[in-house]
Amino acid sequence: MDCVMTWLTSEIDDYKDRLQTATSEFFLAEMNLNRHGPSEKRLSEYYHASLDVALTARDSGDDMSYLLCLKKLYTRMMAELNDTNNELCCRSQCKVYALDSLNLTCQLYKGYDVMDKAKILRTDFAKRSSIT
Repeated sequence: MDCVMTWLTSEIDDYKDRLQTATSEFFLAEMNLNRHGPSEKRLSEYYHASLDVALTARDSGDDMSYLLCLKKLYTRMMAELNDTNNELCCRSQCKVYALDSLNLTCQLYKGYDVMDKAKILRTDFAKRSSIT
């Protein structure tokens, strides 16, 4: 029994360390995006840092943290997409990133058989994702 507890404690500590590292990178990317505004490079850094946190959580079975991270990514990308002050290339990139995070969220909802929430998100995306 002690062997199992030691292994479990080690796995939990490893997850916390990986999540803390990924979260630190995310906050740096978010700070950079907030401070300097969107550019293709900063949006890419933010997207990849967000995804790193999300996938770290998912791979460790932490679906709640995975979902929260995907929602945060989706919300930020939709905000940048709908900001008409942003350049068209940045807005287009945000649309791709928002759709990717939406697809990952819908996959999770499908796994839990919560397709009504996925449908609501897809409808929202369709309404708000046009670039004019």
